[in-house]
Amino acid sequence: YDGEQSHCNGRAVCPLGEQNILLDVSMVSGDSGLAITLGIRDTGGEVPALDQLGLDAVDLACVRGVLDQPAGLVLLSGPARSGCSTTLASLLAAVPHETRRSMAFERVTGTPLPSPTRLVLPPEEARRCWSEIVVGQNVDVVALDGVFTGVDVAGVLASDASGRLLLATTDWSDSFALIDFLSSRPGGAQILAHRLRMVVQQRMARFEPAADTANSAVARTRPVFEVLVVNDALRDALHAGIPVAQLRALATAGGHRHLGEQLHALVAAGHLSASEAARILS
Repeated sequence: YDGEQSHCNGRAVCPLGEQNILLDVSMVSGDSGLAITLGIRDTGGEVPALDQLGLDAVDLACVRGVLDQPAGLVLLSGPARSGCSTTLASLLAAVPHETRRSMAFERVTGTPLPSPTRLVLPPEEARRCWSEIVVGQNVDVVALDGVFTGVDVAGVLASDASGRLLLATTDWSDSFALIDFLSSRPGGAQILAHRLRMVVQQRMARFEPAADTANSAVARTRPVFEVLVVNDALRDALHAGIPVAQLRALATAGGHRHLGEQLHALVAAGHLSASEAARILS
């Protein structure tokens, strides 16, 4: 830290006995001095299994089905600290790799991704060279974390992603707004119709503690998921270029549950406070 930047962050691995501790470090220089925040995680290499993420049975089966496909596009979307990096790691670990080569592009402060080949590059550099690298390395499964934020998400439409399974995080807060934006890119609707397999929208929520637990004073924090699987009806609609409002209606008719509906149900069941649901949706 050279004292000239207002903010810098990074990651360090610190040995502690027989295990490694991962420190996410954020430093901000202000008029009153230097503020330092540390995020501490175990780096034992264990990635949560898909059935430990909190997906319901139907969504879990859909996710497994998508990961079994040889190629396609999977987008994991949510704001910072919503858990997308952990979900990406779990999905990548669940992809069958017996005869496939994988590569992961990690964020500096993100969750380590389970891949034999891992690269930590600045986002702008990763956006510039990821497709050249995966073509040169003949990669079958690609995971990109923190690379495609904002309008840069259009990079997932690159022709070099064709024929590969591409798993990527982004910070868009609405799955259909994301699809609408990508569809508006040149050739985007047709590319999505061929490649898009699933969009997972997630938020980290503070659940109300269960009354029958010994530690009932502490609320549990875990993600809430919205899983949109692109079925044949949505694929045909993308081919036809229909408006996003009709895409929403088709998805709902196919059983898709919007994040807001799920939060409302959790509040009604007493699992989530109304203020927490409002915070998540704001």
